[in-house]
Amino acid sequence: MKRAIVVAGVLVALSRQARADVFDALAIGAAASDVVTTEAALRRGFVETNLGNRGARVGANVLLTGATLLAARELKKAGHPGWAKVVKIATAGGWGYIASRNVRTMRGGLR
Repeated sequence: MKRAIVVAGVLVALSRQARADVFDALAIGAAASDVVTTEAALRRGFVETNLGNRGARVGANVLLTGATLLAARELKKAGHPGWAKVVKIATAGGWGYIASRNVRTMRGGLR
């Protein structure tokens, strides 16, 4: 749980200049849930990863999510608020899907 709070805090810090909206919160929450479920699945031996270092895994998650939120901010500034929302929703959906796969794998549904 501490990792999820740290990831959320870093992601919020990356997007401090822009006002956060519901879609930012969804993307950050989904990214944090991916970190937590991935670490739990790795500890239990259910999944494998190419990133052997926990810091690298968390850092990659933070960088990808932060870059996506920054790209969405730039889309909004350029006059494309609809596309900015699409990018944020897709980010939340992607991280949420990965987190749900981690949970299903730990429950024995996937291998």
